[in-house]
Amino acid sequence: MTELSLTFTEQQAFVISTIIGATSVAQLKEKIYTINVSLSDEIIAEIIKVHAIIPDRSP
Repeated sequence: MTELSLTFTEQQAFVISTIIGATSVAQLKEKIYTINVSLSDEIIAEIIKVHAIIPDRSP
């Protein structure tokens, strides 16, 4: 889920950088890996559909 979230965020035109907040080397490696990941237009469209239904998952 981390990779999906970071990759989606990084692919948004209005995002210049992301704050990752890693607390271990394993987390840092996981987050650095997202530099090499790219989501297809279809996956981004599906994420946007879900966001339209559930815009803010916080109560």
